[in-house]
Amino acid sequence: MTFTKVSLKLKGLAVVVCLLAFELAVFGLLYRQVEQAEKEAIHAVKLEEIAAHTEKLGRVLWESRRALNKYLIERDQGSWDAYTRLCDELPITVSWLKGQNEFTDQQKELLGQIEEKIKQCRIWLLSSKAKVEGMSPSESIQFLNNRENGILPVYQTLINDIIALGKLTDKQLEAGPETERKQREEFRRVIFAGIFINIVIALALALGFTRNITNRLRLMVENTVRLKESKALLEPVGGGDEIASLDSAFHKMAGDLAEAQRVKQAFVAMVSHELRTPLTSVRGFLELLSMGALGEVSKPIVEQSDRVHANVERLIKLINDLLDLEKMEAGKMQMAPEMISLNAAVDRSLDSVREQCKKNSVEIKVDNCDFQVFADDDRLEQVLVNLLSNAVKFSPGGSTVRVEAFGQNDFVEVRVIDRGRGVPEAHRQKIFETFQQVDIEDASKRGGTGLGLPVCKLIVEQLGGSIGVESAAEGGSTFWFRLMRNEPTWC
Repeated sequence: MTFTKVSLKLKGLAVVVCLLAFELAVFGLLYRQVEQAEKEAIHAVKLEEIAAHTEKLGRVLWESRRALNKYLIERDQGSWDAYTRLCDELPITVSWLKGQNEFTDQQKELLGQIEEKIKQCRIWLLSSKAKVEGMSPSESIQFLNNRENGILPVYQTLINDIIALGKLTDKQLEAGPETERKQREEFRRVIFAGIFINIVIALALALGFTRNITNRLRLMVENTVRLKESKALLEPVGGGDEIASLDSAFHKMAGDLAEAQRVKQAFVAMVSHELRTPLTSVRGFLELLSMGALGEVSKPIVEQSDRVHANVERLIKLINDLLDLEKMEAGKMQMAPEMISLNAAVDRSLDSVREQCKKNSVEIKVDNCDFQVFADDDRLEQVLVNLLSNAVKFSPGGSTVRVEAFGQNDFVEVRVIDRGRGVPEAHRQKIFETFQQVDIEDASKRGGTGLGLPVCKLIVEQLGGSIGVESAAEGGSTFWFRLMRNEPTWC
């Protein structure tokens, strides 16, 4: 199983588990270091106790020798008893020292020699006590210190061995602080190394985890841009996690959209070729019929012909709006924007709606439109005609539609103001969407197609502007659009 086939939840859990595992390993190492430090501390205490017993061994040996000398001089039983008691302590101390695990082999060897020499000295003294009893104090001391007896060299080497044992123990004690210092350094290194490695692993896992996600999401973002621009999509991101599922759904949606676009284009092509041409012919025939070019017709027939002609005109306008909308959405609408006169475009637009104004008894007044704007002349006129036609259509008879403009920073804002029913706030964005109208009956009563405002929106936006609508509380609507008043540098 590859990493990309694992769900995002399991991936995140794997990252957390890896970090926890490493932190537990570092914790275990630190715990081991603490245990070692505790052992060293116990070892140091034990060494101090050993040093104390080693010192005691030398002190007892010296006191026993002094007690023996006093006995030889004074011949009192108390000195002999003290000597005997002290001699009994020596094997006990040696035995205790031999039972300590902290001793090295060299120290254990010295202890064996000390124990053996203590036995030799005691045996010799016990065997020589009867000889010493008949001597004077000076003779007994001289006898004790006589090298020919063989005990003096043993005694001297015994002292040297005890001194050597004490020195070895002192060295161990002196090494204790250095060992503790090294342990502290090691402990500090472990902590810093653990923190550093933990940061590195955390960053590596985080980067790997986020890169795996962000790279695939970047592909999806790129695909959304390609979908918007009608380009071929990149290959699926692959895997079996939630991102892969989302990407699969996105590719399916893109395929469905492509199919819908193909059907839509086929429909528009059918409408263009199969409906517009015959409708144009029907319109021409009805115009000839109304003008009497085909012979004298009765008034009812003319009236009926006019009604049919109006419906045909609405259908032709619907078809033309559909074609324009399709071209602009596909980016195939050709525009040639340049600096043009807004006033001239408004005048031409007024000519296009003059008959509609007479029919609806609506007057149009123009104010302050003497501006130059960056736009396509024909498309600007198409926007103005559409907005003026809507304003006249929804205005009550005898009212006035006003057209005004004013400069606003780098833009010129054109406003078409009517005294109609207004646009509710809930519909102010929807009416710029395809086939959306304020009232569902508008198409049948007023001849609307629901495509005029979406076409206006696409035209204005492709010219780098914006469009919107406002409604006053007392009624009426203000449709506005903004166009650049200077030619942009990117043209």
